[in-house]
Amino acid sequence: MYKIREARLGDFAELAKLNDTCENIHLAAEPGKLVKEFFVDCLKQDNVRLLVVEKSGVIVAFILFRMDQTAGEFHIDKLSIKSGYAGKGLDEHLYQKLERLALKKDAVQITATISTTNLAVHDFFKRNGWKQKNQVYIKYLEGEN
Repeated sequence: MYKIREARLGDFAELAKLNDTCENIHLAAEPGKLVKEFFVDCLKQDNVRLLVVEKSGVIVAFILFRMDQTAGEFHIDKLSIKSGYAGKGLDEHLYQKLERLALKKDAVQITATISTTNLAVHDFFKRNGWKQKNQVYIKYLEGEN
């Protein structure tokens, strides 16, 4: 059974390993190592959320996103899934949770900047109704823009 929850300070080592391991599946606006100062800062900000997926107490995926309620936009900064858990629907669950939260906060779109060449990542967004503009994918939540 998988559990989605908010990240905690004690999660840093597991998240850094998940983020920094090349074999894992990644989407990142800015690829690179997860730095502790950045992680701690994210946990302190009201407009930034980091959700983790656990299985049997082990973190197997996470999503980091920013909320700009003035612009009505949520932006995905990072998503990582442990390689052995790819294809198990974790990305779907995280995006559904994110979309429900965005709708609850009256957001009109969710964006993600894709820096990966992994075609499965691009296929996921296209298959789920996201529109592509250069490296940015946009999911319109109210009508088509």
